[in-house]
Formats: sequence, structure tokens, C-alpha cells
Amino acid sequence: MARILVDANVIVDLFKTSAPSVLKTAKALVDLRAEVFISEQVKNEVLRNKLKVASEFIDEQQSKLQVPTAELPSLSKKLNNKLKKTSELAQGLRGHIDKDTNAYLQALSGSDDKLSRLLKPLFNGAVQQTEDQYQRAKRRRSLGNPPGKHNQQIGDQLTWEQFLDQLGPETDVWIVSRDGDYARTHRDYKILNPLLNAELREKTGTKPRVHVFESISKAVAHFIERVKPDIKTKLTAKDAAMAAQVQAILAAPSADSVAKDVVYTCMPKIVSDLVNDDDAVVAEIAMTNAVNWGLNDCDVTHARYVSGRKIKFIADVSIAGDADDEQVFAGDTITFVLRGNLVRTSEGGWGLDDYTVEYVHNTLHDDDMNEP
Repeated sequence: MARILVDANVIVDLFKTSAPSVLKTAKALVDLRAEVFISEQVKNEVLRNKLKVASEFIDEQQSKLQVPTAELPSLSKKLNNKLKKTSELAQGLRGHIDKDTNAYLQALSGSDDKLSRLLKPLFNGAVQQTEDQYQRAKRRRSLGNPPGKHNQQIGDQLTWEQFLDQLGPETDVWIVSRDGDYARTHRDYKILNPLLNAELREKTGTKPRVHVFESISKAVAHFIERVKPDIKTKLTAKDAAMAAQVQAILAAPSADSVAKDVVYTCMPKIVSDLVNDDDAVVAEIAMTNAVNWGLNDCDVTHARYVSGRKIKFIADVSIAGDADDEQVFAGDTITFVLRGNLVRTSEGGWGLDDYTVEYVHNTLHDDDMNEP
């Protein structure tokens, strides 16, 4: 007998978030699968809609990536050049994102993504409807009785009929849904539809305690607290905090590609700190007469999450400055290999830590190298 009813839309919602805590939420639900009722209808609805929901979520997030393309006459040539380089770097990053996004959606189509694989044991136990249950669901829809909409295809009606049939006497019930036809929200409380409450009473022969939630994680945590306090899958505030620290892991096929994106994003700030504070880089800059040094180009050759708060990386970095035209040219570009770690700061950003700068070169133009 299962006591937790999860609406298909709530499961589908797991596919439109970049928070890594979604995997912990899914695992907690799977660990309780003996208590969770999943109908064949719910399983198929998730299969039908998860790709659409994930794709729309990714498109929405990518629309926030603004690539600077303007060239402003009010800016100096130097600033316009830097704007152009920033645009080229952003375009390159977008190319990486598009490639990884396509790979993720291809995996999702075949249910080979992390979340689908994690949910597989839950759906393996999906319950097939009987003809009697199907006919009762059709009648429920024709009468306009909840759950479900009378002008839509049979869905929630069928799952509810199946759920009622497998309940035992004196059963507490947990319902996870954001649909208003299951429950109404009054202030912070979800109150079950009276008709559904009456049907539960008739089926269980008593007045069951009904707990309605919109969130899977909150419903699972409440169930564990009330019924199985010894289960170790309880979600904590620490899990939620960690989820806010590592972004977009689910939206990419691998954590490494996400780690690279973080390094690319942080590189302008890293270079700004190096040209001011790193002795080796400062010394190399001093051998030139160029000023206003900043990031010229960057290729992150390796990056991986060591933990949720630390990324280890290697990058080929090129920095450039503005040469003084009134002095003998002594170089305006420096290239080096940067090895180090990015660590989470107390403010929630990323900072460079435990790094080395190797193979520093001050690059002259070929024409200048040939001058006597």
C-alpha cells in the first residue's frame, strides 16, 4: 500500500531547475518508492513532457546571456578593442554552452540523463490501470468531479481512482501537487477538496489525516519526520545552501563543462588581480612600456569540481596592454599557463587560491623583432 501520491507535473518540474539538490530530492523520493504511488499514466505524462519543459527552461536561462556587440564612437579605440575581445570571448562561451546543451537534451530524449536514470526505479513500479478504473475515470471527468479538468484528456482522474483502490483502512495520506483541483491554498495552508476528502473517508472507513504539499522535498521531509524518522535521506538546510553554490550542473552533461564555464566567467577578475598583485606577472609587465593591462585571450584546458566549493583548473592565458607610441616598443602581450583553484568566498563568489604562473612570455611583434 502506497500513501504518497505525486502529481506528474511536480515530477516534470524537477527537469526545469539547475540546482543540484534536485538529484538529492529525486533520490529521497526513490528511496521511499514502496510508499509512493506511481501510475502508468503519471509515468507516461513525465515521459511526454520532460524534454519540452527542460528545453524551454534552458532557452529561458540562455536568453539571459547578453553578448556585448556594440562599438561606440564615444569610447577610445582601446576600450572598443576590449569590448570586441569580450564579445568574442562571450561568443566562444556560448558555443560551448550550445554544444553541451544539445548533448544534454539528446541524453534526456533517451532517458540517459542523470535525473532520468535516478528516477528509473520509481517508474519501474508504475501501476497499470484496469478497465473498471478507466471507466470510473471517464465518468469522473464527464461529471466534472476533481481531480483533473473535464475539458482535457483523462489523466489525474485515472490516477486518483487507482490510488483510492489500493488504500487500506486508517491510512494517512500525502498528496504532492500544485493543481488547484486537488486542494485550495489558504494563507500558508493547503486544504484538500471536500469531495476528495469525502472519498478518502469512505475508502479508509475513518477520518484520515491528509497532508498536501506543492514541493516533493517538503512532502518527503514531512513523511520521514512523521512516519520514518530513522531514514537517512532527510533533506536539510545545508543541502539547500549547497544547491545555491553550484549552478547549472543538471543543465550540462558533465560537471567539468560547468566548471570550465565558471573559470571563463571569473578570468577577467583573475587577470585584473594578477597584473596588480602577482610578482612574476608584475615583473614581466615592468619589462615593457605598455600600460592598462587586461585579459586578451583565454583557453581553459582543464577544469573539474573537487567539491561544491572548489574548482581545480589549468588555463592558457594571454594578457595585453597599450604600448606607449612615443617610446621604443618593448612588447604589449604576455602569455602564460595558469594552474590553480577557484574557491567559494564568504560573499558567495569565486576567488583564486593556491596557484602558479608558468612559462611567462613577453611577446613582441615580428616586425619589431627584426629591427636593428
